[in-house]
Amino acid sequence: MLESESHQNRQLLDKFLDSIPIKTYSLVRVLEFFSQELSSSQFDEILQDLRQRYFVWTNQIKEIKDPKQRAKKGFQLFEKEMALHDLSSASCKKGCGYCCHWKVDVTDEEASILSDLIETGTAKVNMERLEAQSKWTTESSIWKNPTDKSKCIFLGKNGSCSIYENRPIT
Repeated sequence: MLESESHQNRQLLDKFLDSIPIKTYSLVRVLEFFSQELSSSQFDEILQDLRQRYFVWTNQIKEIKDPKQRAKKGFQLFEKEMALHDLSSASCKKGCGYCCHWKVDVTDEEASILSDLIETGTAKVNMERLEAQSKWTTESSIWKNPTDKSKCIFLGKNGSCSIYENRPIT
């Protein structure tokens, strides 16, 4: 990619991020990746589509009063969107767990659902990993170079998610 196109994509990304009120670490990281991989016209098209969907989804979710139902609705919208795309060429498959080694933002609503799963014993937590990760800051270098230490506290030994149906939208 040309340096001028890379600079243009950075400007497009900054403009997009300024236009939305909620930005997660995961969203920014994914968009930064695509800004380096796509032409400016492709990247701009994706950002325009994403901006439109963001506000449609936000309006649908805001109408729901119960926080746990809001989180579930967000997940349903996410799953519906993913089903519309051909992801057969994606390298990630069940049991991969690569994305589960990065820092993940969790909304209050998602945290409430996860808390219930833990309290009822439905979800098992790797407490040793949780204790270690709770000491890291958002800027800790471990999140930039994920290792086995940084994997999700809900990721099983076989690489599958033990809370898949209730996982945060990353």
